[in-house]
Amino acid sequence: MKLKTKWTQSGHPSVWSNDSGDIVHAGGLARVGGRLFERNRYPDSLAIDAAVRVMGGNVKRGLMLFAESVAMEVSNATNPA
Repeated sequence: MKLKTKWTQSGHPSVWSNDSGDIVHAGGLARVGGRLFERNRYPDSLAIDAAVRVMGGNVKRGLMLFAESVAMEVSNATNPA
């Protein structure tokens, strides 16, 4: 699956960010819209683990996919079509 946004490394080798300010850490953390999601905390772990499985087990890319999906849900909730 291809990611929709461009992610760039920001400062630390394990930290990636996109243009909208979402941040992902390869250790299992994602900050999306000011909210922190952790891979080791329920119920965030369910959605993050599902995204990691979709990306073939790659945690970094799975967290990026998860962050994109959460950002899309937030934008759809604030701007319904």
